[in-house]
Amino acid sequence: MSEGETFPANYTDVCYTNPAQFSLGATDQSVSNFLYQMSRTSPNPLKVTFGTLPKRVNIPASGRAFGDFDGYAQDAISAAHAQFPAFNWGQYDQRTNNPGFGYDNSTTGPDGELDYVIFCFRVGCHPSIRQDDGVAGVPFATIPANASHPAYAITTGHCQAGSTLGWPSVLHQLAHTLYGAPHVLGANSTTGNHYYGTLGWSMMQNAATSFSAAAWERWYLGWTELTTGPAQVSSDIGPGRLAPNGTYVLRDYVTTGDVMRLELPNTNQYLWLENRAKNGPLDRRNGYVLAPDGNAYLPAPQGLLAMVENMSPSRTSFVGPFNIAQVNGLRVVSAEGNFDYRPSGPLYTVNNHLHGNRTYNYQLRENTGPPVLHNNATGGHSEITSIRGNRDGDRRIRYDSGTGNADMTVGNEFTPLFVVDDLITDGLFGPHVGTRTVGFRYALDTNPMIIPHQTYDPANERQSVIPLSGLSVEITGYDAASGDLTLQVRYDNTAVTHDTRWTGTLQTFPVPGATAGREIYLDGATLTLDRSATPQRETPGPHDDFVNDTELRLGTGTSLGVANGGVLRLTGAGTTLYLEDGARLVLDPNNARL
Repeated sequence: MSEGETFPANYTDVCYTNPAQFSLGATDQSVSNFLYQMSRTSPNPLKVTFGTLPKRVNIPASGRAFGDFDGYAQDAISAAHAQFPAFNWGQYDQRTNNPGFGYDNSTTGPDGELDYVIFCFRVGCHPSIRQDDGVAGVPFATIPANASHPAYAITTGHCQAGSTLGWPSVLHQLAHTLYGAPHVLGANSTTGNHYYGTLGWSMMQNAATSFSAAAWERWYLGWTELTTGPAQVSSDIGPGRLAPNGTYVLRDYVTTGDVMRLELPNTNQYLWLENRAKNGPLDRRNGYVLAPDGNAYLPAPQGLLAMVENMSPSRTSFVGPFNIAQVNGLRVVSAEGNFDYRPSGPLYTVNNHLHGNRTYNYQLRENTGPPVLHNNATGGHSEITSIRGNRDGDRRIRYDSGTGNADMTVGNEFTPLFVVDDLITDGLFGPHVGTRTVGFRYALDTNPMIIPHQTYDPANERQSVIPLSGLSVEITGYDAASGDLTLQVRYDNTAVTHDTRWTGTLQTFPVPGATAGREIYLDGATLTLDRSATPQRETPGPHDDFVNDTELRLGTGTSLGVANGGVLRLTGAGTTLYLEDGARLVLDPNNARL
């Protein structure tokens, strides 16, 4: 092919062109292999191949305004039809397009509409997208009938710019079409009706942490079921829905499809668990291996990974890209913990370690005295969180509830984290969010705690109440040969046996079978209720900072017990303990302190 007629150079790296290429042992990081490996445990794994016209179609740009990609697309199709009258369009009409297919996929077959079309423009194709980006949806175009083929319609697909397929954009736009995906995990810098957001792994945001779908996403698409372990026991878990002794085996996520979904009491949200045991191509990042400064980025996380989901509890409850309640509806829980990250010094590029992105040298330890981590178990910032802060010094942390579909107004003000205490940590990639350590727990007295993905009320600049529960998850076994994890899940573990610090607005609810009959039982440990140092609001509040007061509310019929030398400590301006009618604070008369 002569110059000016070539395809994007990365075409065959991004997609397969022949069904014979699919293999369970494939190690490439193509879009085709992504879809096949993520659906490998379903009855009919996806085998998606792509093809192109015999050569690139060139059309004049004159006569149309920039951004008229509907018109340009029809011009391109008309030119292709004239240049290649015998082209076999029918090979790309194998399935029934939306909305004609049945929910269970039982009604499918050719329907006169091409299954999926990507218009790859040589230059920009729309004012709202960057040179190397894409836009969801495809211009409707028609392919007239001729002696070689019937007429076809183009109704499904997306547009790319910059002469490249750009695999992250292909998966991102495909997710919009495949299941109406909203922007999540930092995609398009959205936060929806949440104040905080994390990066992570999904079809929407697959470059940062690992090249894979999220557990919720894989289940929602019907690619895996709510089962786990060799016996494939139910992993749809909640109070009253536990395996014997609450014991589960969680095998490798990618190859077995094992997932666990745990109900978060007093919410409509769930905790999803995966086990990254194999370090295969879909456990690793696609790209972001070597930094521009010559240093290698830290590897992708392994072991137990956790994500809180506030999207859809069933496959029949649909999600959508314009639903604010679902935008940013996934939040990664970091095994490393949550902390008060305090910026030190000015923003800088760290020797261009992250392609020109600027960050602060965040401080977790005091510069004098013994090193003390600023733990904030109920705070919103972990290494993989986009760190909230007033970057421009205008005394307002910009919050934008837009969906990321050309409706953003002021944008969201936050900073990626990749330097802490003078060391490059690559935190935004989440290298420390997973663990295999036997004895590791999520519980009331651990950092982090399992809390819901809080919603944000911009009118009052407050986040939703954190409902406390007895949910705990502990790694009780690890098989080094297979990578299998053994986990114990409880819903009645309300003991606090290790010192911990809580901030924000929290409330107790009745917990059947709670430890010692107390919804919070301080057993020889210190619980500190403290004022947060993590921003929680857009403008300075009563104390001239971006933090709201901390309150622990003991709900009706619940109790907090302090025993065996336990200490309940309230510190920081505005911190309060509130007892509703019928709530109790019970102190050991011999050895407890308030």
